[in-house]
Amino acid sequence: MNEEEHMERKQPELAGRCRSRNIDIPYNREAFENQLMKWISECVLSRTINPKTGAPWKREVELVKLAKGINEILQHVRNAGPRMALGTANGGNNYAVQAEYSWGRLSDGQWWVRSVSFSIRDSEERIKKAATAAENEAIRRNLPHRPPPASPLPDPFPAEDHVPTFEEDREKGKELVKKHFIDPIVAVGRKAAKMPDQPWKPSIDDAVKPDPKEFGAKMSINTFHDIFTSHKAAEVAKIRSRLFNAFAAGVINGLTGQSTGRPSDPALKQAYELGRSTVRKLTDKEKYQIQLALMEYARKNAVGTWGFKLNADEWVFPDDYKKSWNAAILERSLLTQLGKLDSLIR
Repeated sequence: MNEEEHMERKQPELAGRCRSRNIDIPYNREAFENQLMKWISECVLSRTINPKTGAPWKREVELVKLAKGINEILQHVRNAGPRMALGTANGGNNYAVQAEYSWGRLSDGQWWVRSVSFSIRDSEERIKKAATAAENEAIRRNLPHRPPPASPLPDPFPAEDHVPTFEEDREKGKELVKKHFIDPIVAVGRKAAKMPDQPWKPSIDDAVKPDPKEFGAKMSINTFHDIFTSHKAAEVAKIRSRLFNAFAAGVINGLTGQSTGRPSDPALKQAYELGRSTVRKLTDKEKYQIQLALMEYARKNAVGTWGFKLNADEWVFPDDYKKSWNAAILERSLLTQLGKLDSLIR
């Protein structure tokens, strides 16, 4: 490998299924570790051969045994008690477990996973309940109460708290998706696709509504050169697709706090930040309604490799929505709606 190839080799991007998985969390640490090992083994493979077995070394054992966050998760689950709204096999302890990977790099340019840490999210009410239970236990045992070093983050999709208003929230969410996400970024894409009198000075400042200042910088000539020098529908679709992808990644990061990829191109960074800033203006209830609408669209329109285990008419709210929820599904749902032919080339 020459020096240029070495420098260009980018850090691997793991699939969404490696960053989040719904798990029925047991109270026993060993049983929980076994579930985590099975999960990580699907995502991290070693090239080093174990001389005793002749098979690749099982990195998942080392990674999980040394992982941060496991004690905190188990402590929270015990103190918060079962999530009674969810009918899981483990008394309602089904959570979306998040995995964060720390990367290292070898001298030949190869990337490897140094460590992994785990976390969960929960409703603010249950976080407070767990903290109170921990404090009461400390008092009972006459111990100084110390809060856990890493409490769960608020659950971005608290579906179990909104069962009575399911249909109302779903319809409101559809309106919000169109108003705040689809219409504004499609307007940006259409403005960018026009041939200006001076193609070396493309601008989309006035394409974003209702707040054009959110997208104030000029579009990069490197990114949008093709779009301003060609009338081909394929070129229009290609550039808009990149724009939509960056915007959707920003939206999902704003909604969930999880990253599905951040663009490096300056113009696409603007689209990414536009997505994030749009979400910041929304209320927590609106963020939930939007996610519900995106999950509902995915449920009805999923084909091929979406990975759902149930047919569209078999989903039960909120259980199956919670189990199927993850950042990658939300992003795919939004991009599928943005990827319609009319949005890409008209």
